[in-house]
Amino acid sequence: MSDLLFPLPCILFGWTIYAVVLSPDAGPASVAFLFRTLSLTSMLVLVGYAVLFSSAPIAQGYVRLKRVFDLTFGVLFGVASLKLLTTKHTP
Repeated sequence: MSDLLFPLPCILFGWTIYAVVLSPDAGPASVAFLFRTLSLTSMLVLVGYAVLFSSAPIAQGYVRLKRVFDLTFGVLFGVASLKLLTTKHTP
């Protein structure tokens, strides 16, 4: 849903993948292959989520454990951000 509300970060992230993965001399065939691969992977993951969470026991389990997930990921992202802030970066 956040992709629909805030598409710009998703668009920019998508182009960074192309910039990092493809070499500067990559031809149109390489770009098309990467686009097809990323599109197929994204579609399979999202359809997998839809099938998985359409199951009542899985959806109920997620709702029951949502606080645990939120707390765990909040702590992990907090630790990662502190690590980024306290790491000495040299050019």
